[in-house]
Amino acid sequence: MQAAQLPEPAAVPVQRPASPALAPALRTISGETPHYRARFEVAAADGADAAEAVKEIVMGWLHAKGLDVPEGAADIAVPAGWTAADEPDAAKAVRFLGLSGAQGAAWAVEADELDGEFSRRRWHTRIGLAPAGDGGCILNVQVSHYAVNGFFGYQRNPLPSVPRVVRDILANGKLDVRIGASRVSVEEIYLDADALKRDFMPSLTDRARCLPIVLMTTDDDGKTPVWDATELASKLVGMATVYVIDMRDGALVQAFRDLLPDRTPAGRYRIGRSAVMVYRPGIDLSGEESLSACTLFTRHRIERYAAGGRDGFINVLMQGLGRGIDARPGDVAGIGDVLWMRSRAESERQGERIERLRSRAKAAAEPVADIDGLRAENARLRADAEAWEEIATDQDRCYSDAAAKVDELTRTVQRLEGEKRALERKAAQCAAPSDDNGAARVAECLQSIPRDLTDLLKLARSIWPERIVVLPEAMDSAKSYDGNLAEEWDIVRGTATALYGLLFEDDGCEGQVAGEFQRRTGYELTFSESSATRARPDLMKMRERSYGGRTVDISAHIKGRSQKNSFRLHFYIDRENELIVIGYAGCHMKTAGSHRRGFK
Repeated sequence: MQAAQLPEPAAVPVQRPASPALAPALRTISGETPHYRARFEVAAADGADAAEAVKEIVMGWLHAKGLDVPEGAADIAVPAGWTAADEPDAAKAVRFLGLSGAQGAAWAVEADELDGEFSRRRWHTRIGLAPAGDGGCILNVQVSHYAVNGFFGYQRNPLPSVPRVVRDILANGKLDVRIGASRVSVEEIYLDADALKRDFMPSLTDRARCLPIVLMTTDDDGKTPVWDATELASKLVGMATVYVIDMRDGALVQAFRDLLPDRTPAGRYRIGRSAVMVYRPGIDLSGEESLSACTLFTRHRIERYAAGGRDGFINVLMQGLGRGIDARPGDVAGIGDVLWMRSRAESERQGERIERLRSRAKAAAEPVADIDGLRAENARLRADAEAWEEIATDQDRCYSDAAAKVDELTRTVQRLEGEKRALERKAAQCAAPSDDNGAARVAECLQSIPRDLTDLLKLARSIWPERIVVLPEAMDSAKSYDGNLAEEWDIVRGTATALYGLLFEDDGCEGQVAGEFQRRTGYELTFSESSATRARPDLMKMRERSYGGRTVDISAHIKGRSQKNSFRLHFYIDRENELIVIGYAGCHMKTAGSHRRGFK
């Protein structure tokens, strides 16, 4: 599509707000979890302006939700009606920003509101429009949720859903909504042999395809691995096209095998019964390189995701598909993009003004012979000074706009880095040896029966090198400890297995790690010392270790149950590298109350 400008809106008086007012509203939102993400190419079937039609639907959606929509907001050029999202009494808030004419063409709205069921969760919707050729437009929609500031605890994942505004746009008969060359489908597509060859295979290998494909196969009884394929497709609208192969259809199954034959690279892209495969764009059946763009879900894997509720698997799909959709150059994904475009246009305009003023300042002043000439020269200098002052004010506002965009991008980068680390860890786990190989690994590490705590630590370090680190100080403290080897092994093993899983693998355990660890292992875990001990610098110095070029605190510890020799294992959590660093293993470390226990 060729770039074009949106129609010039009706003239609206522009009241420039103070420059610092723009960025803080964006900075109040942090820790967002993606819920829905889609990018559409919209054209009006009757040749009308698609952007105006989409705006009208969006405005109607906001009115129906009871959001405070300022009069004329569809065409305003500056923010209006925004309320900081983390104010508890701000149940709903909305903000608009648009550009038109010489500055370019863009329009965005962001809406923020409390969850109807969970009072500590808020929903944030970003909708952006950018022009495209022939009266069309590019529509970006993002929906996320986040916990309000000050909330501690676990919140259940919301049910997967497609935003009402997206469904309203798709239901409008006057709009042609596509993603690349693909028409947006709201239902699953059951294939037959002809449709497989005519529609599915060309789409699968189309280099221009932008939309992921979700292929689902049934079992021998015609049942899909999810409870309702239609519901699944309806919740992935705009994120993927869902196809179904009924494995009871012999001709269809044979055609599938012929098109993706065994003992060829293409055969690696075929799936068996009762499974789901996600094919992202860029599939090349002539080699196996693009297998990295495929994700297979077997029936057992789907059942594991759905163990906590049938929407669990759909949430996994929606979040994974959402990560693969991003705005492209020239797109408008939200307020931040419009601020950036305005800032860039303003910078260019101010640059031209500065050059003109510099030229005037460098020009030789003509001799002034009378009082009227002096007055005129004075007026010119005053006008130049006012122009410089206005430029400084505008530059400050442009800086604020740019800072808001940088802040938004920084949060996105932080979220993506966290997701990247989690995916890398899971990939490493998938590539790790199976349980059978794990037994061989233990046998290899267990060259002799451990005789003391130091032997136990060495053994644990050999078995779980990707999970725990044992510092030299821990080995030193272990040498002087003589206790119950069985209890010590339970605690060390529980650290590398149960505790590691709670810290880095299990979702939804924030704030519940200590209690869940004790439930699983029977041993008490605490992440800090008493206030009396923390108030003693000499005691806290004993709990410092040098690790990774910095000083870390190993106050967190697990308590043994033996009363005779109180065993303690102190550790530090390296969240960046996802490791548990053991810094002490031995008898009870000295605390503020040690004198009551006869500690010397």
